[in-house]
Amino acid sequence: MGRASTLSSHERNQTKTLSTTGYTVKQIADVVKRFRKAIMNFLRHQEEYGTKESSRLPD
Repeated sequence: MGRASTLSSHERNQTKTLSTTGYTVKQIADVVKRFRKAIMNFLRHQEEYGTKESSRLPD
C-alpha cells in the first residue's frame, strides 16, 4: 500500500486558518477530507512538512 500525497498548498492554508479559528483536528480533517494523522503531522511540523525526499529504491 502506497503513501498518500502530501497536502496541497490550498489544503495547508485551509488547515492553518481552521486551526487558528479553533477547529479541532477531527473537524479540520472532515472539512479538508484528509486523515486526522495527516492534519496532525502538518500542524506539528509545518516548516518541514513535505520536504522529505522519497525513499524509493532506484530504478
